[in-house]
Amino acid sequence: IKKIIRQQGVGPVIPPDCLVTIRYSGYFDGQDEPYDSSVCRGKPDRYQLGQGQLIPGFEIAIASMRKFEAAIFCIHPDFGFGELGCPPLIPPNAEIMYVVSLDDYLDNATVVNFESLSVEDKKKFQNVKANAQHVLKIGADNFKRKKYTLAIR
Repeated sequence: IKKIIRQQGVGPVIPPDCLVTIRYSGYFDGQDEPYDSSVCRGKPDRYQLGQGQLIPGFEIAIASMRKFEAAIFCIHPDFGFGELGCPPLIPPNAEIMYVVSLDDYLDNATVVNFESLSVEDKKKFQNVKANAQHVLKIGADNFKRKKYTLAIR
């Protein structure tokens, strides 16, 4: 996987297994039109890293980014669709180029860590506060995106 940073991001590299909001376009070698593009659809996409929703190379590429970073990635077929591709859309041994902007991410580690705590540790104020702040942040994000049912959970 090769990376060219077009715009520097801010803060640390995103944490593993977070929920990312990205804008991207994916191209095959020698093509002018993208085979897949959230930019063409007119809205960013959201993906949960570490859940197998993306091809391995694309997930590794996104995991190397910082918030607000824009980058171009060239992904070898071994980390893409492989030697068989996915006909008829994706040719065999296709090297893929992604143009990606990382708009935002939500770190799920707080909730996961809280769930793995012992009963006694779950009662400690600092742990309850951190979990409540994270749940509030997720709810506010869902409300902002007009996902009201998810926001009230």
